[in-house]
Amino acid sequence: MFNEVVKKLKRLGYSVRKVFACDGDVCFIDTGTLLLYVPSKLSLKVSSNQRVYKVDPRDSQPSSVEAKIFQQLERIMTSSKCDVTLLKHDKIFTGRRTRLWLANQHRVASPQLRIACDLDIFMDRVEDFRKNDVQMKLIDILLSLDVGPMLEKRKQEYVELVREILETIASKTAVIKKLKKSIAKARSKKTSFVSVDIETAHAVAKHESELRTNTLDFHDGKHLLKTAIINFSKFALHAELAYASILENTRAIEKANDSLRQL
Repeated sequence: MFNEVVKKLKRLGYSVRKVFACDGDVCFIDTGTLLLYVPSKLSLKVSSNQRVYKVDPRDSQPSSVEAKIFQQLERIMTSSKCDVTLLKHDKIFTGRRTRLWLANQHRVASPQLRIACDLDIFMDRVEDFRKNDVQMKLIDILLSLDVGPMLEKRKQEYVELVREILETIASKTAVIKKLKKSIAKARSKKTSFVSVDIETAHAVAKHESELRTNTLDFHDGKHLLKTAIINFSKFALHAELAYASILENTRAIEKANDSLRQL
């Protein structure tokens, strides 16, 4: 079944980046954008050539810092109406299940957010999880995070960068489609005139050269987008968490002041 899941992910545009397992059963499949959770009712084994990172659930009471991260995920899920998971250092925080997992052999330097989905739901509704749609949903979530007035300008700089990259990718995609059609049309021409054949060959060669250049630019754009989302995620998650703490402390101070005024 694992290979079937991988095939479906690839067809949607994903690549499997990491697989996490506990006691030999797969728990998480991470694509960098979408993270699939394998419920305990399902038993999923990996293929022999797949590298697996060991994870273990930690059922003890979360620390105050960990509790704030779960509160952050709750805020994100409430506003976005979808399940999310956060990877930070050697920990995996599941949003809807509010559970902490430890991955001893794996570390993420900065907090990274994923759209999360149970494997059985994904398999039943594969077409609802196309990579471009999920990626845009993730970007929308990051854009919606409240980082406070002091950091709003910096947030907008990230917004503009992501928008520019997306526009470049869309432009290159349109050019690539047009060039492929031009090449196919040129190759479909049949003629008995040598001069026309040479002319067609030159046209095809020119289009293929342009296609290679634009394809390289397209892949560069995708790599830039990936890097931009990682950096934006790190900034936005840190800033939102800090601003939420400021608001919480401010409300506590105001409440304390109200109590003092009543004495």
